Amino acid sequence: MTSPRDRIPAMGRSSGSSPGSASGPRSGLTPGRTAPRRGGARRAPRDLAPNPRLLPIVDPRSPVTERYRRMMTHIDHLGVRDDHHYRMIVLTSSREAEGKTLTSMNLALVLAEDRDRKVVLMDVDLHRPRVHHFLLSKPRIGWMDAFEDRADIESAIVDLNQTRLRMLPAGRPPDKPAEVIKSERFRRLLRQLRDRFDAIILDAPPLMRFVDANILNSYADGLVFVIRAGLTSRQIVKKALAQVTTGRVIGTVLNDVRYTLVDRYYYRYDEYGGSYYDREER
Repeated sequence: MTSPRDRIPAMGRSSGSSPGSASGPRSGLTPGRTAPRRGGARRAPRDLAPNPRLLPIVDPRSPVTERYRRMMTHIDHLGVRDDHHYRMIVLTSSREAEGKTLTSMNLALVLAEDRDRKVVLMDVDLHRPRVHHFLLSKPRIGWMDAFEDRADIESAIVDLNQTRLRMLPAGRPPDKPAEVIKSERFRRLLRQLRDRFDAIILDAPPLMRFVDANILNSYADGLVFVIRAGLTSRQIVKKALAQVTTGRVIGTVLNDVRYTLVDRYYYRYDEYGGSYYDREER
């Protein structure tokens, strides 16, 4: 499936694993600045909940993990081609249950493998925030607490033990999410994140039900649209993408695709090549 901008290869899943990804960017990003923490207190890193679908952690050499890395590289190449670095990326879908939050998480984990890139995953789905479900224990606060002056943004950022990725949960959902997203106060918060991080992944609400993702795309550098294979019809996809009237659509991710025997053959071939060159280097 193609986007108005380009094609991102479909992602598959291997032996019972779930959604995978596509191809994505590496932009010439400036190293982020570390903002001072009030009182100098150091956050205790949190553990991710055990989850077999977080493949960059549980199976970093799986075919699906490699698809995420290709997605990252593809977006980087688009940034060079377009002379427009994709640092802040919105991930959305037409409706619920398409795997956008899992895709956001796995893409962010792969981005964070780069030691020179500071990455944060921000939950901007204020209707049904779910990013915090990846944590072993639910955080007490989120960025909405900073937005409403109950905490500072630094205290809402979650460090993770198993990865360099940072997470920014939503916190308590507001009564009028679109009003929050449209506000100048929220735009200032996004500018703070741009100052601090090299890559910001925004897990947004579905396009067909809410206007939020379209608003967010006007602030971000581009949008990636997640489609679940076998669930979403071509007509629904076209209707959803027609609602994107702001910013750029970088591409689409075809999610939950089964691997063929050919895919498995090439994966085994890549594994062999990697071990061969490892031996040569030693």
